[in-house]
Amino acid sequence: MDEHVQHLRLVLQVIRQNTSYAKKSKCTFGTGRVEYLGHVISSEGVFTDLTKIEAMVQWPEPKNVKQLHSFDWNEEASKAFQILKQHVQQASVLSLPDFNKEFIVEMDASGVEIGAVLQQDGHPIAFMIKALSL
Repeated sequence: MDEHVQHLRLVLQVIRQNTSYAKKSKCTFGTGRVEYLGHVISSEGVFTDLTKIEAMVQWPEPKNVKQLHSFDWNEEASKAFQILKQHVQQASVLSLPDFNKEFIVEMDASGVEIGAVLQQDGHPIAFMIKALSL
């Protein structure tokens, strides 16, 4: 805790020196868990914030050819989606980024939504799924 307080003083000093401000309502101090950019960061590691993926997890698997085609999916894509849903719900699926290494972004889209995964060394670091407005 002493080291945390020392680091906090240094950060706040730099903020003050640069005439910047920290919004009190956005600050959390001395906690063992922080929610940040769709992740939960704690002493146990980095985890997916399940509230951020709730809509994807609840999205039903297409059951027939008509439903598959309505999403421009084939059977293989449907299976891959189910596997993705399982993996993003599991703890520690995301890795921390190493800014000295190359990043890879994979994207895919259908007529109703777009998705992207930020990866490094074959491990997901962050992901995004966004419904498209019609």
